[in-house]
Amino acid sequence: MVKSGRNFLVRGIIKLLILDSIYEGEKHGYEIIKNIGEKFYGIYEPSPGIVYPTLQLLVDEGLIMEKNISGKRTYSITENGKAIRDQSIEIVNSFLHKKISPNEKIKIVRLTEIIRQNVYNQLPFLSDGQARDIYKILEKTNADINSAILNVKESKNLN
Repeated sequence: MVKSGRNFLVRGIIKLLILDSIYEGEKHGYEIIKNIGEKFYGIYEPSPGIVYPTLQLLVDEGLIMEKNISGKRTYSITENGKAIRDQSIEIVNSFLHKKISPNEKIKIVRLTEIIRQNVYNQLPFLSDGQARDIYKILEKTNADINSAILNVKESKNLN
């Protein structure tokens, strides 16, 4: 996953992405980061160093509100923020469409992340036998992927 967005994001688009992210409801900063990452199918996720200063700017501009709940800051969109988001949603969608489209490579990255998360979340609940079975599946899948990559490299060398 790409972690830096200096060359990836058009100036000002992060503000619109954040407004769009919290348009549906109140979120923590971390949830905003993850939500934006999902819009990019996992190939880009803004860093906290980009998101948190922008959140403060949006608060200062009156486009979002900040609450402190149990020591965690949450953010919600104001009416002015909703109006800006509504006016700019076509810009956001156009930007997302130009930057990414769910092609085969992005699907691979996304599926790999889903598999990793599923295994990680279920690992504490697996029996030793289930863990062995999953390991064998992943080992075979890895070998199949390596074989497919090798076949692609070999076919490129022949051309």
